[in-house]
Amino acid sequence: MPTHPDGAPKALSEQLSVRDGYELALAAALGGRLSATLVKDVAGAEALLDRAGPDGAVALLVERGSHASLPARREGEPPKAGAERLLDLVSGPAQVMELAGRLLADAWVSSALEDLPVAFAGIAATRTGECGSRRGARCAS
Repeated sequence: MPTHPDGAPKALSEQLSVRDGYELALAAALGGRLSATLVKDVAGAEALLDRAGPDGAVALLVERGSHASLPARREGEPPKAGAERLLDLVSGPAQVMELAGRLLADAWVSSALEDLPVAFAGIAATRTGECGSRRGARCAS
């Protein structure tokens, strides 16, 4: 895992790049997870949280094995014509892209949030940072 010169792990935002003009859509879809610290395993998360102090911290486990019990999410269809898959607009190291794939499996960038289909189970965000969902998906806050 890449770290800062002092050995501290990096945040997701430091490892994940997004195409110019889509920064607010990514921030809306990921919310606080974007500033979460990337850790290799549960022991790394515990160490981070032990050092965090009264303000706390958020850790994201990068290793796939830590999510083995989670069911695989299937990528859905675009919620409306012209929507772009958010995952296709980001880049980063392989481990970070694997994590991004789990976080953004059914996240889309749409020109507007009106008229999202009732059956749409993913997350839709606009380039201006608005976020909407249906059927249980949650926009990050």
